[in-house]
Amino acid sequence: MDVAVRRFAVRKSIMIDAPRDHVFAVFAAEAPERIVLSWEIDAQWQSDPNLATEVEVRFIAEDGARTRVELEHRCLERFGEQAEAMVKVFDSPNAWLGILDLLRQRAEQTRP
Repeated sequence: MDVAVRRFAVRKSIMIDAPRDHVFAVFAAEAPERIVLSWEIDAQWQSDPNLATEVEVRFIAEDGARTRVELEHRCLERFGEQAEAMVKVFDSPNAWLGILDLLRQRAEQTRP
């Protein structure tokens, strides 16, 4: 099932500790398998709907009660000259890897 594109404002970044509005749009939501979002934030962490990269999160059922979560942040070349630096930022432990680890920890806390 595809969902129409909608815009949302998030009061606080999940990547940095800054009280700025960040905007993203939902491109696809196919529960419970995946969600695809635009990431409309420039290299200075400012909202920029003209600079949209894509984040896809996939949920893959594995054996028993386990679910593998895969996250792909693509179209980073749209950052232009800052693309290489942004790849390093997104690959850092405090970015997507840290968020996925927090998700894992939370899932383990709620496991019966």
